Amino acid sequence: MTQKIQKLTWSQVRKNFKAFHPKLAKLIDDLNPDDEHIIYKVTYPWGQHLLAGGTLCLPNADGRYVPLSDPSIDPKLAEDLAYNISMPLGMVVKNSIELYINALGRTIPFVFMPEGTIFALWVSLQDKASSNHTGRVSNIIAGSRTALFLPKISDAMSFKKLKKVFGLQCRMPDTLVDQWPLLNELAHHPAFPQSWENEVIYFSKKWLEERDDVAWKLFKTYLLELAWTNSGYLRNQMIFDLAFSCALEEKNLRPNPYLTDTVKHLFAIGQNIYPGYEIATNSQGLPLDGFQEIFANIYGLKYQPTMLIPGYLQSDPNKSIYYSLEIPTLMSFSPKSRKNANKLDDLREIKHVTERVTDYLKEDELRLEHSPLNRLIHEVNFEYYHSDEDIYHETLKTHELPKTDKNIMLEGQKSTKEFCDTSPFLRGCIRIAHKNSENKE
Repeated sequence: MTQKIQKLTWSQVRKNFKAFHPKLAKLIDDLNPDDEHIIYKVTYPWGQHLLAGGTLCLPNADGRYVPLSDPSIDPKLAEDLAYNISMPLGMVVKNSIELYINALGRTIPFVFMPEGTIFALWVSLQDKASSNHTGRVSNIIAGSRTALFLPKISDAMSFKKLKKVFGLQCRMPDTLVDQWPLLNELAHHPAFPQSWENEVIYFSKKWLEERDDVAWKLFKTYLLELAWTNSGYLRNQMIFDLAFSCALEEKNLRPNPYLTDTVKHLFAIGQNIYPGYEIATNSQGLPLDGFQEIFANIYGLKYQPTMLIPGYLQSDPNKSIYYSLEIPTLMSFSPKSRKNANKLDDLREIKHVTERVTDYLKEDELRLEHSPLNRLIHEVNFEYYHSDEDIYHETLKTHELPKTDKNIMLEGQKSTKEFCDTSPFLRGCIRIAHKNSENKE
């Protein structure tokens, strides 16, 4: 059985850092940390919180995951890792974690972090008193909290089969976003057919104590540079907002404010700032094979057991990323002016605004030719899909997706069943891909 928490030294984790961050590993070698510079390696099962409501969760001596402040946590461990408001500085060394936010009853994927990601840089390096990043609205989970099946899994008879086999306590999911309790309960069942675990390492507070030697200052500078690089979009947001406002004014656009916010979010996804959804083809974000086996063979899903997880465009030039009007993930949004809007109409308006804003940016009145925005409009393509026929021929039919998305093709080779092109997720979605992508015909 895997030891859930290990107290290690730099020499014991050096190979993990060298694999993902060789420059950082060299700087730490030069730092020559002694054994008081403890690093904790922690293992989490899929769906277990690392951070819940801004509170760090760790395994205690009984193997239960409890808040850092719980009396069952060793006092020295608690002291070593309690130096930030929320998370200690760390790195993902196996599989992935997801930072998500709960707001207005919605679960919003904020950052998806695969192996090699260094996390909690902002809260580790900035002045705590001047920061809104208290972590109280933030949650981090092992794997993906927002993973879901593309087909609906709300057939009563099929759910009864699962309930009988696994003794389920959760309710049958009514919608796509209701799937999490079922997936989480299945993944923790002793009969679940696939093992999955996430590993992270946490730096103890000794690593961030101020020192006066050159090696330590170089180490701290590297972390600051990494945090600076990761904050590029936020530092550029003022110019982005200006360019977007100018485009709306110049092109005489008066769109629904909520749809305007949606277009801004699509541009951010296209610049790899926020995750969209991608077709899951491996177990980095979830125990994919286990879930697919259960829903194909026990539940009896009539469609291909396609699953979605958060993902970024940059990780694969041939990847397709999706945004769905059915599952909005906006981080900044105006109230909807129409609660029961027609998704096909909204899709057309989003397309119109996106194209007109792009036209304005290509005219380059603001001289942004060397900016990330300029790269976006020349390198990234947006396509608009709905399962219904569009009488104006402005959107594409979802049944075309298996012909052009390589990941849908790969998943299709594993099943004899049809791709679920009528999924609510696809009834009003935008595909984002590189213009030179092999996905494009």
